Formats: sequence, C-alpha cells, structure tokens
Amino acid sequence: MKDKLIRVLRSHKNVSLNAKIIYIADYKDYNGGEVVAEVVEPIDIGYVELTNSNTVSVECFLFGENCLQKQLGVYFKQCEGMIFPSAQELSDWVLFIETKYANSIEVAFKKEYGYPRNMVDQILSTVSFCRNKGVLDPNRRVNAIVSFPSLISYFDAFFFQGMRSAEEILRDEKILIRPTNKATIISSKRIYLK
Repeated sequence: MKDKLIRVLRSHKNVSLNAKIIYIADYKDYNGGEVVAEVVEPIDIGYVELTNSNTVSVECFLFGENCLQKQLGVYFKQCEGMIFPSAQELSDWVLFIETKYANSIEVAFKKEYGYPRNMVDQILSTVSFCRNKGVLDPNRRVNAIVSFPSLISYFDAFFFQGMRSAEEILRDEKILIRPTNKATIISSKRIYLK
C-alpha cells in the first residue's frame, strides 16, 4: 500500500512511527504550516490522539495541498491523511482522518459552515480516490475519524444530522466513520474509534 500511495500522491509526507501515543494536528489554518504526526504532545494546537500501548509500527501519510489530482489543475476533495500498520497486511486496519478547528460547538455545527457534511465528503472522496487508484481494494472496510480537535466536549450526538447516518455510510461505502478526537490502536488487526 505504501508504494502504491507514493506513486499516486502529488504532495505528501510519510512518517513511520511506533510510539505509545501519536498526535495528529493540522497547522495549515493555524500558522500556514502542514499536517503533522508527532510523538510529543502539541501544546499550541488541538490534535487527534491515537493511543498505541502495544507500539504497533504505523505509516502516517499526511496529505499536502491538492494532493489528489483528478486532472491537470483539478483536484479531489481530500482529508488530512491516512494511517495504517507498517506490516501492510490485507487484513490490517486503515484509518483516514479529517479535522476542522472550531472554537465552540455552536461554530462547529453552524449550518452556514457545513463542517460535518464537508468533513464526511472529504473522507468519502479520499477513500474513493484510493480505491479507484488501486491503493485499496474496493470491498475493503476502512475506518475514519472526523474530528474537532479544539473541542473538549463530545460532539458526536449532533454530527450526522441532515445527512446519511454512520450506519448507512458503513453499509453503502464500507467506511466506519466516527466523530471523535481519539482512537486506540489495539493491534495491527484492530483499532477502536472512541
């Protein structure tokens, strides 16, 4: 999978990690930076936290701007990146992550911004790209986190209002999407989205 991704992605960063905790943060709108995967907790920005007690080695593919090219000058919507065990077995989990930095629940779910729908669309588009390019088998079930890293309160109860439910997306697209800021890597075969 790693080699296939390298061939089809325009701009990305690949980080191999095997730490007890992995932090994913997107600095693009914060300071013009990029998406990062780190083993040191960021103190200046919210993040997605992946607990990895068994220190499973993982590959973090972090997507740069306009990474998924449709045609010259036209790009697919994309999420922040994807993570998977370094062993790259067919039965291993795959995780896609999309973040939006909103300072309150009200802003996160403000209809004009459309954050939840946009986040789900970005996940769906990225997974579709990977399947169409042969990176992922079309029937492979994958996992996805849609995250508001700046929010401490739970936001999952409101997330799928006015769109397909998580269950429908899982059934139709084979993508398990969870609105959360945390996940636990149990093994190369299992990941738990909190």
